[in-house]
Parts: sequence; C-alpha cells; structure tokens
Amino acid sequence: MGSVNEKVSYTLQEVQEKLKEPQHRLIHLCEKGVVIPDFEDAQGRGTMRRFSERNLFEFALALELRRFTLPVAYLVPIIKVLRAFETYAAKQIEVFSLPKSLQNKPSVKLNLIITDGEHLFFTLKHKGETRYIGGLDLESVQRNKQPLSHAKVSLEDPTFSFTSRFEVDLNKIAQAL
Repeated sequence: MGSVNEKVSYTLQEVQEKLKEPQHRLIHLCEKGVVIPDFEDAQGRGTMRRFSERNLFEFALALELRRFTLPVAYLVPIIKVLRAFETYAAKQIEVFSLPKSLQNKPSVKLNLIITDGEHLFFTLKHKGETRYIGGLDLESVQRNKQPLSHAKVSLEDPTFSFTSRFEVDLNKIAQAL
C-alpha cells in the first residue's frame, strides 16, 4: 500500500473546510466505513479523528460518487478496491501513492469506471501504455463474496457488454485538493 505521510494529518474540521462539505456528511461516511481514518479514529466522546491526505482524497471521491446517487453501500467496496489498486500501482510505477501521484505525475492518468451501476474497472495510463484493471462486481465485493484478488489486469480495452457507463477522472479529483 502507498505510504501515509505521518507529518500531514487533518482534523474533521480541516477536512470540512478543505472540501466545503458539512461535518455531518463526513461523519456519516466514517460511520458507514467508507473512509477509515489512517491516523486516529474517534474512540468515544472527546476523541478526535485524524485523517491522511489519502483519506482526504477518499472523502472527495465518495462525495463525488454520492452526487451521482451511487448508494453508500457501494462506496465501501470502491474505496477498498481503490486501496488495493494503490498497492498494485505501487508495484508498477515507482513511488506511487494516492493522491500525490495523480497530482504530481502528469504521466499517470487514472479513471474509475462503473458499468451498469455494478461493475468496477480502473484505467491506468502510464508511459504511453493503458492498462484496464477490474471487472469486479460491486455487490459481490460489498457482501464479501468476491475477493479483491479476482480483479483482472489487461493491456487491451475489454469488450464491455453494458448499457450504461459512468466514468470519473481521479486525477481531476486529486488535483482539486
């Protein structure tokens, strides 16, 4: 997994200010397990959550997906798959971490694709090569029936048989932070 920069952490209030979102929305994403603080989770009254830059990126992505009415239940596996993808990409690209690599490496382009509202793919473009990773059934991953290791990596555009396709530019989200 990409390394978490221990020097940079954010409180819930700082995340709220940075993303311009109400705290209750951010807390809801934490309580549903969409975003799990990398540094410190609340342990009862009077304790504070502390978030990493990757967590900030996860919040931004989750909020963007919610704007398109994707159910919160699907956000949990998407963020889990994104973290697993970060581990995969770190093996392919020297010093890859989210969101830094999408902000600072113009040669890295990452999109998230959801087909028919249920199948998750990523496209990773690096050094003129495009890789398609995914084919995961979000509902099966969400119910822990399909392990993340079932993701397929291909160098060719898979032939999708789908009726709808939803694509999110993850570079754009990372650069907006």
